[in-house]
Amino acid sequence: MLKKALLAGMALCVSTGWASASQDDVKRFYDAARLCYVANGDVYSAFKRNGDTANASLFDKKAHTAYDLAYLYGDMLHLSRQEIAADIKATTDTELPKLVQDSAYLTAVAKDCKGKGMM
Repeated sequence: MLKKALLAGMALCVSTGWASASQDDVKRFYDAARLCYVANGDVYSAFKRNGDTANASLFDKKAHTAYDLAYLYGDMLHLSRQEIAADIKATTDTELPKLVQDSAYLTAVAKDCKGKGMM
């Protein structure tokens, strides 16, 4: 799963050449990884709450993958571990309520995350 996500995330580097991947491209993937982490965590919680341990486990793994990718992209942006952690917390604080309250938003985020190999 991590391999698929890494390949999807690094597609931007392959298509433009690793050395020429822009910081804007990496920032977009960093932002997406943080949002996908939160979305996967929300879906994980819903499955766990409903007693579906198999799907809960699946989305827990996907959340960990997105989390790891957020740190990878944050490192590529030369952010400190503290900055990345603060960004993940801020994303969770702002996005989780939207994901919980708006199923259409959750569906759109899930589709985008899946397309990026992070869900």
